[in-house]
Amino acid sequence: MIEAPHTDQDANGASKKTQVESVGQDHVQAKRFATLQAKFAMRGHALNVSSTPSGRTTYYAEKWGLVRWLDDLDAAEAFLIQVGGAA
Repeated sequence: MIEAPHTDQDANGASKKTQVESVGQDHVQAKRFATLQAKFAMRGHALNVSSTPSGRTTYYAEKWGLVRWLDDLDAAEAFLIQVGGAA
């Protein structure tokens, strides 16, 4: 019998993500980023991803040498709407 992966709990009783959940979440984020990147391109912008030295992921949109830093993909969607795109 195959068992589904289970989540472990830390010392405080909070559940931790399993490796499967983590990989799945990374795939969803990558797909969401690629979709937004294509939508930005249709509006003449480039959407890029950057990592800070602390490991935090940020995004930025660029057009004509002007850069707009975006904290997360939700902020990227909001900016896409602001520049006339559909999220």
